[in-house]
Amino acid sequence: MSTRFFTILILCLFFTGQSAEAQSSNFGSVNVVQTRVALGEVEIIIEADTYIPSFYRGRAEPTSGNSVRATAIPLEADPSSLTYRWRVNGQPISGDGQTITFPAPIGDNFTLEVTVLKNGTFWSEKGESIALSTPEVLFYEENALRGIGTIAIKNDFSLIGAEASVTAEPFFVGNGSQNNLRGNWKIDDTAITTTDWRKLTFIRPEEPNAKYLVELNIFNRVNLNEQASNSFNLHLEI
Repeated sequence: MSTRFFTILILCLFFTGQSAEAQSSNFGSVNVVQTRVALGEVEIIIEADTYIPSFYRGRAEPTSGNSVRATAIPLEADPSSLTYRWRVNGQPISGDGQTITFPAPIGDNFTLEVTVLKNGTFWSEKGESIALSTPEVLFYEENALRGIGTIAIKNDFSLIGAEASVTAEPFFVGNGSQNNLRGNWKIDDTAITTTDWRKLTFIRPEEPNAKYLVELNIFNRVNLNEQASNSFNLHLEI
């Protein structure tokens, strides 16, 4: 006489949204599988608290160590009726509000997840992989009458008159770290001292070379993750 074993599979469906999460538990011969499906949808908006010039048409980009603000946008639901649980790289972070602010982790990217609850019950969830940029410094010609130009100097810059000024703009550094930034200029490997590291004025020498290499290295004396360098060739037009 043979013995038959019966396995009872109980599917407990909790209909709670578009994303689904399955959990299983074994209780003797009973295997319980729980699947939850979101009741609504939620999106995440990321805002970086980093510097960009006023004329720049792009958006500020997040960089390591600087503040990031994330906002959960529930679709077709009153945001105030929901609570939010946030995780960065899988680790919970404090706060259950719709908007949170936190320092971006060190690295090239990080994951941000939010689980949305309504009356303590799962409502929806969303996860994003956020790429981190690095600070960079770009050069712009500054004219006494027109002010700072909006087209960055890429590789070459020509000095036509007796002198010209160049302004350096440090993109994607923390908005709160401006006072901690320092810059070192070099022209053909010779250090140049300036009263304001953001600005360098060239005066045509009496016996000029045809071309000079201009370099700038910037760094944050508090946040070592904030550093950048750039260079261009200065041509003297006769």
